[in-house]
Amino acid sequence: MRIRFLLLLTFLGFLSQNASAEHILFHPKPSKKVVRLYMDRYGQIYPSNGFKADPNIFYMRGDFCHSEYGRCRHGDAANLMTYFNYHDEDGFDEVAKAYKVSSFEGLQKKLLKEYAKTINSKLRESKSKKLVFLIHGFDNSFTYWEYIRMREKINEYTGEDDIVYVELYWDALRDQNAAYTYSRAEINSLFVGYTLRKLLANIDENINLTLLTHSIGASVATQALFNVDKWRDRYFQYYLDDIGFGLPTPKQQNITLAMLAPAIPGVQTFNDINNTSLDENDNENYKRIVVGYSEHDHVNGKGMYSIFASRYGQHALAVSRSEVHRTHKTLQKEHNDVKFLSANFTGDTKKNTHTMSQYMDLGHFSDFIDDTFGQY
Repeated sequence: MRIRFLLLLTFLGFLSQNASAEHILFHPKPSKKVVRLYMDRYGQIYPSNGFKADPNIFYMRGDFCHSEYGRCRHGDAANLMTYFNYHDEDGFDEVAKAYKVSSFEGLQKKLLKEYAKTINSKLRESKSKKLVFLIHGFDNSFTYWEYIRMREKINEYTGEDDIVYVELYWDALRDQNAAYTYSRAEINSLFVGYTLRKLLANIDENINLTLLTHSIGASVATQALFNVDKWRDRYFQYYLDDIGFGLPTPKQQNITLAMLAPAIPGVQTFNDINNTSLDENDNENYKRIVVGYSEHDHVNGKGMYSIFASRYGQHALAVSRSEVHRTHKTLQKEHNDVKFLSANFTGDTKKNTHTMSQYMDLGHFSDFIDDTFGQY
């Protein structure tokens, strides 16, 4: 039994749709100042060492009921709870025994507390008291290497070597059927955002928190900070509101949201910045919002993939200078003490641009980092 459990914890890195959709890849143990956090499409946290299961089990279509929120949806069987409930009950019994819990919901609460404890411990050892979450976007195939490079860029700019990083790996999907997976990834981002919000509620408040996102990762971060009303399906929006307004929004003393190529609408998102879940929180701790955008971003705006941006969500904040300006005005109206900064990458190149690495290679990336971590 012990050997089987160790094998289970060593495996479960790829989840896929009929062996073609890559979901989560677990990486080697990180350095002392880095925490790697893995979530499935419903923000359910994987046990710390990860798993590997038959990829055909984690298909994308099928019925799913969320363990905590009690709602059933069609087309969402590829998740951790379904795996344990229907495909590996013995495996769950061993995991539950190791974590001293009796239910899947209990396992999730235990994992949340353990990750919070680990992060707080690292922050106590940090002189800078800075915590940076790195949140990738759609298709996380190369995220591991991009996160390493991003951390190096930040440390080089700040001159600090004790920043605590949390690398978030979530089920942003990758499949040959990009149109279907992209629309699913947008929905997944909401539930991952809620879990991130619950985690932040257990993190030391006396720190400087930065959420640095790429592409649709911006949807994860904004949903963690406030309750966004953007879904045409009003029943689905009401369902999200029932969850969101019951979860405390972050109270860290100094919060920066930095979004690289944010695959979200600008005005439609940030006109909800005051939709928080705390009775006495006017968002004074939301200090800075930074946008890095390019009119040559072929995924979010122009090029062969732009149909995904128009059909599955309006992503003008990533590609439109006018939308960036309108978003600034919206923030001045809704939350006029937040500093809004933007880095326009358009002039750096006329080539198609979208990946995190492509943006890091451009000249204005230094402006984006300065806007995010500079003193103002």
